[in-house]
Amino acid sequence: MFYQIDTYEDLLTVDLVGEITVDAVLALVEKIRQDPRYSSAMPVLHDLSRGDLSGMSSARIRRLTSLIDPAGENSRLAIYAPDDLAYGLARIYVSEASLSSDRPRQVFKNYHDAISWLSSGDNDTRETFGGP
Repeated sequence: MFYQIDTYEDLLTVDLVGEITVDAVLALVEKIRQDPRYSSAMPVLHDLSRGDLSGMSSARIRRLTSLIDPAGENSRLAIYAPDDLAYGLARIYVSEASLSSDRPRQVFKNYHDAISWLSSGDNDTRETFGGP
């Protein structure tokens, strides 16, 4: 898993590649937060298109959500999840995370829709997740 901070576009892109585990995600989150270029105001794109979520479950997603402290993070978060498993687990994450934070979050099956939503500044988080 790796991340890229585009200072020109003011965008944090997190590519979750390979096996995705709770411990690996927590380590990556800590690494990002320690990066001096990172700002909690940056819009964030999580790209799950090359991630292996076969070892994750709804219980593990809920555990991950409870372990990530959203305090201070007030930017939009778009999750690009093109396959059904990733999409379903991402929706669980968004639903659980919404209970403890008002951070605008959306899940998209289409990459360009995710980027457009991040760029738009539209903070609508109703249950209108991006479709195919």
